[in-house]
Amino acid sequence: CIIAPPILIINQYVSYFTDFMSECKVIKGIFMKIFAQRLKSLRKEIGLSQEALAKKLNLDKSTIAKYETEKISPSIEMLIIFAKFFKVSTDYLLGIEE
Repeated sequence: CIIAPPILIINQYVSYFTDFMSECKVIKGIFMKIFAQRLKSLRKEIGLSQEALAKKLNLDKSTIAKYETEKISPSIEMLIIFAKFFKVSTDYLLGIEE
């Protein structure tokens, strides 16, 4: 029975982990792109400016702008607030469901 040196095993796990993290970044990017598009669309559907939406949710206008341009990601709590405000699911906001 031949046993691989521990450094080779560690390198293999590091490689798998690096690949996994890269895939996570891609997936997060896809969700954030959809979230940004849907947030903007929902806001416009009800005729609110970024400033008006921000005021209703006690946020800065710049925060709404950053969400809509994918510069920041919402926390889970903020995602739930948006879902309740627009009467949609968090899955819809993230593009998991139509």
